[in-house]
Amino acid sequence: LILNPDYEVFQLLGRNLRPGAVRVRCFSQLLSCLCYRNPDGRLCLILRNLEEARQAEVTINGVLRRVDLPGHALCALILDV
Repeated sequence: LILNPDYEVFQLLGRNLRPGAVRVRCFSQLLSCLCYRNPDGRLCLILRNLEEARQAEVTINGVLRRVDLPGHALCALILDV
């Protein structure tokens, strides 16, 4: 078994997306992002930060949340909405 970057991406998705998850629309001016609604109603937001560590603002249904993103990383956020 060789652990490469692809393995890490699939591991991140497998830990956070549940069978039956549906992709929902999301938009970012600074980050690459994907968003899925898991069957339990929670959102799984996948963010790719290609720069140094920074803080990002996420607005969902008018509620602003600030999250710290590590540098040069792919992150998954599970959000109760």
